Amino acid sequence: VMAGNDQQVLSLILKSQHAEYPDLSEADFFEQFCAEQILKDYDLSVEDIQRGIVDGEHDGGADSVYAFVNGELIPEDNFDLSPFKKDVSIELHVIQSKSADGFSEGAIDKLTALATSLLKINADYSAIPQYNEAVKSVLDGFRNAYTHLVGKFPSLSINYYYAAKKADQHVHQNTQLKADALKALTSELFPEATVNFEFIAAPKLVE
Repeated sequence: VMAGNDQQVLSLILKSQHAEYPDLSEADFFEQFCAEQILKDYDLSVEDIQRGIVDGEHDGGADSVYAFVNGELIPEDNFDLSPFKKDVSIELHVIQSKSADGFSEGAIDKLTALATSLLKINADYSAIPQYNEAVKSVLDGFRNAYTHLVGKFPSLSINYYYAAKKADQHVHQNTQLKADALKALTSELFPEATVNFEFIAAPKLVE
């Protein structure tokens, strides 16, 4: 019974907040809403949030991607990394936000392919045409920050989120295994990183 309520409450919240952004489709607004909720500790503007939305053709399953150095959002263009001397933290947040009524294995397969192609430090992005420029641009900013600051031994965290509007808390065992495999792959690429994968259902979004 509870799950039904959470989904109803989430619908009402989305409906009332969506009214402030009449030019966004329901799906686009949901992406913005998820990113705002997940990153609410970072004090981002709506413009910042919208810039991180990479969803579209060839997005590789990522709907929005954000990279930070010491809590500062890495912009798409040149970012001066020289002020960061010590106690540097680099974070990457990759968000998938779906209106579906459950968590699917296929959605995670896409993220795994994305990580395999684009999170390699030496990947030649020009030779990977199957991903759009938006997603490559944010991940390139992350790679650039990492390679410039790696000598400062930054603390590194890579976080995946899969939000589903109509999902209850249940995650099928096979889907969980796919998420675990993506975490393992990411840890192989960045052994020093803390890697997280979080499934976010309606109750958590309401929270």
